[in-house]
Amino acid sequence: MALNIITGTTGKNHVTSQDARDLHMGICGNGEYVLNIGQKLAHEVLTNTSIRIKDGDILMQGCHARLVDDDYEDLSIQAGESGYKRYDLICAKYEKDTNTEVESMTFEVVTGTQTTGTPTNPTYTSTILREGGNVNYMPLYRVYIDGINISSVTQLFTITKSLTELNTGITPIDFSADITYNIARTSTNVKALFYPMLKLVVINFNIVPTNVITGGVETGVFTVPTAYKPSNICYVPLASTAAAVETQGLISAGNPTFSVYSAGNTQLVRGMLVYDTV
Repeated sequence: MALNIITGTTGKNHVTSQDARDLHMGICGNGEYVLNIGQKLAHEVLTNTSIRIKDGDILMQGCHARLVDDDYEDLSIQAGESGYKRYDLICAKYEKDTNTEVESMTFEVVTGTQTTGTPTNPTYTSTILREGGNVNYMPLYRVYIDGINISSVTQLFTITKSLTELNTGITPIDFSADITYNIARTSTNVKALFYPMLKLVVINFNIVPTNVITGGVETGVFTVPTAYKPSNICYVPLASTAAAVETQGLISAGNPTFSVYSAGNTQLVRGMLVYDTV
């Protein structure tokens, strides 16, 4: 066996669909996604028996399929019955003909079983294409039929991010976090960062008091822009390198605060607040 060039001329047909899928999986992962392109397979309920799927691109275990720009496909939903409820699944279906090895991807509605109680998702085939799977369904939407009406349509797919979006998301954003602290100080160093993808804020601070703190409790408050305020309330232990001092953070829905508990003489207050903004 030898190393094979894929994106190169060899004088014969040599690139397979699996070659392309492996490249896509190496870059985007081996899951099943809708790409952040076009209308991203948005849906529109036309009637109680018809749903339109708009243009977009699918990456199913590396297999790329698309509904071209400004195109759409109308799918039929089996009519409901008064007094009954049902879940249907709108899926992308991959299929490989085992005789001809011709591959295809189509939309298909998997109809559930109606019930007077709580409906459940219908079953569908799920396989690993790289391991020889010939049929695989990727659920896109769950359609809830209540009586004769389509009550709701729930998106089930994930829209994957591009490399540009990922790079932007992991690059921290500096922002200003003003501090209110009652103790006189000779220097204050605050570094505040927001990580967009994680929706996480990290505030590092280093305070040198003008005079040695001889004991007691003092509380400081950071004022941060609205976009970087905490989402909930929690207590966060903070590290400090100062002798005989303990710092504790209080994350609230307002502004993040910290308290310094000094059991002895303290010449340095240092800590870090970490919280989410979701």
